[in-house]
Amino acid sequence: MNRRHQETMSAPPAQALIKSGRMPEGAEVLEKGVAAWPFSADLQQALVLCYMTMERYPQARRALEQYVALFPEDAIAREGLERAREAGR
Repeated sequence: MNRRHQETMSAPPAQALIKSGRMPEGAEVLEKGVAAWPFSADLQQALVLCYMTMERYPQARRALEQYVALFPEDAIAREGLERAREAGR
């Protein structure tokens, strides 16, 4: 199994949990995926969105900060982080 396939294996189970209303469990799967594959932009983004949906703003901000540190070329994420900072979240 190649590395890209391995890292994306976390996303479908997490998405299934989130869609079935089990967001905390979905977040846990994503957290484990990000810990195992920190350079997966897809997993990082999914985790930020999951936290935001659950209104876990401090966790969302930390996850977004980590994402922007790893992927500074993402202008949309940089702008989102700036807005979060301005909002005090």
